[in-house]
Order: sequence, then structure tokens, then C-alpha cells
Amino acid sequence: MSLPRVLGMEDVPSVRPYLTVPERVEVGRIGICWSGNPSYRFDRRRSVPVECLDVLRQVNGVRFVALQRGEVPDWMERVSLETPVDLAREVGRCALVISVDTLVTHMAGALGRPLWLLNREGGDWRWKDVDWYGDVRQFRPPSGAAVAAGWEAVLRDVAEALSSRVW
Repeated sequence: MSLPRVLGMEDVPSVRPYLTVPERVEVGRIGICWSGNPSYRFDRRRSVPVECLDVLRQVNGVRFVALQRGEVPDWMERVSLETPVDLAREVGRCALVISVDTLVTHMAGALGRPLWLLNREGGDWRWKDVDWYGDVRQFRPPSGAAVAAGWEAVLRDVAEALSSRVW
């Protein structure tokens, strides 16, 4: 199951960004994606209940942008995400992207934006031992925790990490 080995590659692929957009990074702008496609078989464990995000409101000096469609908490900025190009432009403006494992995660990596991955308990095997992108930090729920309680713990850790980061 090692694609690099099947392709005869000696090293892991480069972690350098491979997409660009003309947008400039905005200091303190944090993009958030908390849920994915509900028909994905592990979505119940992957998607973060929106109420778990409330702890992020306490973080000063940043502004949060919703990088997904649908219902958005009123304390987050809503942006147009009609096309993948719209998503790329919005991610390109972010100083940091915090996301569950969705297209948003891979867009951040492709553009070289710092990424904090909210990885479900057990995680996806693709994130186990390979650094696909250059600047990824993973946050995972404690083993055996109920879904909501696990995500609450993760988001407290994320809020604490954001609060100690210098913007």
C-alpha cells in the first residue's frame, strides 16, 4: 500500500507548495472547516459539532473565516465559496487553516499555508507517518472519548495553542 514504493520512488514526495494564488496572507486571519460530506462513512467521527467551536471565541487578536458552505456561527466571517478557485483564494489569505480532513485541508497544504488538522480518533491512515505538506500540526481526540467530549477537548487545546501564538 505504499504508492511511492510502487512508483519506485526513494524519497517521499516534496512538501513544497504546488499551487499559487495572487492573494496576500492577512495576519490573524484563520480559516476554519469543521465538517465534511455527511455521507462519508466516518463523518460522524470526523465532523466537529459546531457548538464545540465556541471555545475559539475567547482567542483575542484573530478573526475566524468559515471555509465551508452551509450554516456558519454568527461570530465567523462568511465568504463566497462557489468554486474551487474561490476556496483557493480564501485559503491563500489565511495566516492559518484549522480543518478536519477534507478538500480544505489539502488546499491549505497545496498552497503552503500552515495547517492545524483536526484528525478524528483513529485518524485516516494517510496522516500516520507521512508529512504530505510542509507545515502541519495534528490535533486528535483522546482515545475512547465520546465524539462531542473528544472534540471539546481538542478545541480547548486548539484555543490554548492559538492564544499562545504570536500574530
